[in-house]
Amino acid sequence: MPEELRGKAPYNPYDPTEARPLGGYPSEFAIPGTKSNSGIIAPASEFQRVKNAMNRLGYHPRPRSSVYPGQYKLLRRIDDQRARFWRGAKYVTAGIVGIGSIYIVFFHRWNDGYDSMFSKTYRFQLHMKWLIKGTLTKQEFEDLHPKQRGYAGAVGHGGTQFNKSNEGEHETNFALQRPTNDQQVAAEKQMQEREENYWKAIDMAEKILKEKEPGQEKVQSLDTSSSESDKGKKKWWW
Repeated sequence: MPEELRGKAPYNPYDPTEARPLGGYPSEFAIPGTKSNSGIIAPASEFQRVKNAMNRLGYHPRPRSSVYPGQYKLLRRIDDQRARFWRGAKYVTAGIVGIGSIYIVFFHRWNDGYDSMFSKTYRFQLHMKWLIKGTLTKQEFEDLHPKQRGYAGAVGHGGTQFNKSNEGEHETNFALQRPTNDQQVAAEKQMQEREENYWKAIDMAEKILKEKEPGQEKVQSLDTSSSESDKGKKKWWW
C-alpha cells in the first residue's frame, strides 16, 4: 500500500490499491466559504500582528469611560440620513393615525345615525358645531337626539322619546339581557290565550245575535201575511 493511504480509508472501496493523486481528490477539497481547523496555519498578517501587540501592551484607541471604570466608550456609526428618514416616518405615521382616530371618533356618522359606541362623541361634535356656527343640517338635527333600531324614531318634547318606559330606569344589566327560549314560549302562550278569548267572545256575540233574530222573523212573517190578505181582499172586491 502506498504511504499516502496509510491510516486512511481507501478512496475507492472497490480498488484499495488505487494510487491517490498528489493534489488530492476533488472530494477532499475545502468547500468555498467554509472554515476548518484542520490544515496548515496561515502566517499572521501585518494587521493581526499589530492587533496582538496592542492587546499585549493594553493599548486601545477607544477613550476610557467616565461612567464605568475599567471600560471603554462605545463608538457607534451614526447615519444622519437614515435617522432623519425614520424620524420623519415616525412623525408622519403618528399624524395619520391621530387624524384618522379623531375623524373616526368625532366626525364619522356610524350606524346611519342610530346609537353606537361613538354616538356620544359624535353628538358632542354636533353640539360644538351648533355653538360655533349656529346652523346644522336637517340630518344633523335628527342625530342630536338618541335613537335606536327597532323603535319608533319619533321624538317628543324636551328631547325624550315616546317609547321610553320608566321601568327601564330601575332595571339592571342582567334584566336587560336577551330573553331565553322559555320566556319566548311563555309569551307566545299568553298571546295565543288572548287570541282564543277574543274569538270566543266573538262567537258568543254571534250566538246572542242569532237568538234575537227569530223574534224579528215572526214580526216580519205577520207583516207579510197581513199584506197578502189585504191584496186578496182587493182582488176579491175588484
